[in-house]
Amino acid sequence: MKKSLLLVALVLPMLIGFSMPENRGGTTCTAPANVTVASQGTASVTFDWDDAGFGLTEYRVFYVRGGYTSPEYATTNSNFTYSSLAAGLYDFYFYTVCERGESDIIVIEDLVVN
Repeated sequence: MKKSLLLVALVLPMLIGFSMPENRGGTTCTAPANVTVASQGTASVTFDWDDAGFGLTEYRVFYVRGGYTSPEYATTNSNFTYSSLAAGLYDFYFYTVCERGESDIIVIEDLVVN
């Protein structure tokens, strides 16, 4: 009896630890598609992309320039404008948040001029 209890005590945590998560129909969201620069002005840039469709919670956008990472901005629109940007080369990042998690990140490099 003691051997059986010991075996259960050793095996049960392993079974719980290796159990598969619930399948919710996918592991990621649809990433924003066809991200483009819709317009660019002095110290500003507007991006546009295709709507990710059903299940979307929000899009998140942020940029990196010279080692600085901006705060993430959330929007439900399929466009976003940055303004008051300093001149320089930027990497702009876009991803989708949905009930299943987050999409892959799309990166667009752009030169901002003043």
